[in-house]
Amino acid sequence: MELEKYIKATKEIIWNAYSEIEAALMERDEELERQKKVHWQYSKEKADQEYQKAVDKFNTDTQTAVANCRTAIQKQKDGYMKEVHDYYTPDGSKIDLNGMNLIKAGFAMTEDEFVHMVIKYADNVTMLRIIEKYAVESKMIDTIRNRHMKCAAAFVRAKKAGEKEEKIFDTFVNLSTMGMKHPNEHYTMYQSRLDDYEEDAILSLLKAKLYIDDETQQQISSIEAKQLQKRNDVRKGKFWATNTIQKTPADLL
Repeated sequence: MELEKYIKATKEIIWNAYSEIEAALMERDEELERQKKVHWQYSKEKADQEYQKAVDKFNTDTQTAVANCRTAIQKQKDGYMKEVHDYYTPDGSKIDLNGMNLIKAGFAMTEDEFVHMVIKYADNVTMLRIIEKYAVESKMIDTIRNRHMKCAAAFVRAKKAGEKEEKIFDTFVNLSTMGMKHPNEHYTMYQSRLDDYEEDAILSLLKAKLYIDDETQQQISSIEAKQLQKRNDVRKGKFWATNTIQKTPADLL
């Protein structure tokens, strides 16, 4: 699956929606500023009407931006979940006859041979579920669960059929669109975090893979190290901002 592309596309949709909110805010503030300069031309009733007109336009513009954003997000989720569904649904065309013949032969595999088979079909849900059935029937499943956690985890994830992937998408959207619930000046806090939310989602998708091989683990470790460094930098910044004493000219004498 290439689910990252849906996360990236959704982030772009949300970014554009926040940009529309920004434009609506600027237009509203410019109009209210203009009204301050010419308020003397208005009666109290007229001034109130002009003010309400600016606020109503802002509300309409932001509601439209948010509604269009959510519609576009749903299209992305539909494509995302279709790919997830297609990936996890058992499919006879994905059965490898060579692997099936090996299983049907009925001889006992060693642990290493069994693990090798799991790794070989690490991206094939149909074969993994067949292999797990073989492990149960050959009474090897307890050994796998106790001594080969990556293989055991792959069996569990295969049967979960995309539950985690859906949760990852929904969590990303929920965090990213928090600033749209009550559009105001605070939207920038959420827009500025979109890259972090995207990175968290992609990290979660990597961890949700059926079998986490060495290459995937390196990607996970790299992202986690970068995130840790970022958090440390933030803490250092807060520390220095709190503890740095501002020098006055007298202090420098």
